Amino acid sequence: MRFPVRRRRRPATRTPLGETIERGWNDVPWGCALQEFRRRFPGATRTESGWWLTGQGPEPFCGVAMAYTQYGFNDGDQLSMVALIPATPQREQLSVSAINALGAPDGLDLSWTLGDVVVDVKAAGMAATMTHRHYVK
Repeated sequence: MRFPVRRRRRPATRTPLGETIERGWNDVPWGCALQEFRRRFPGATRTESGWWLTGQGPEPFCGVAMAYTQYGFNDGDQLSMVALIPATPQREQLSVSAINALGAPDGLDLSWTLGDVVVDVKAAGMAATMTHRHYVK
């Protein structure tokens, strides 16, 4: 009789991009005050759903151009999450590019734990999220 093999979640291998993500995104540190974000990005706007955009256009993630990058702030107005959404043609590249840039994921899902930050690539490359566990409330 064979038993199923259980895979353990393990921390992601340290990569230059992973080390950058541990500190923040787009030179904005995790926990950054919304007021400071708006000072850094004078053209920043808030979406109807409460996310913030820098006003500076597309940002790359793992070498893939993102159509939208949205910044989320917690109730204390601290940066806690970033959501990156590629244009439809780039979606199929996102999963492979993330593995190439971040190393092997934690387990069977496309998820990486980088210090206090969890990076998830959603099914079919629809989006990637970076969530800082300390600042999400």
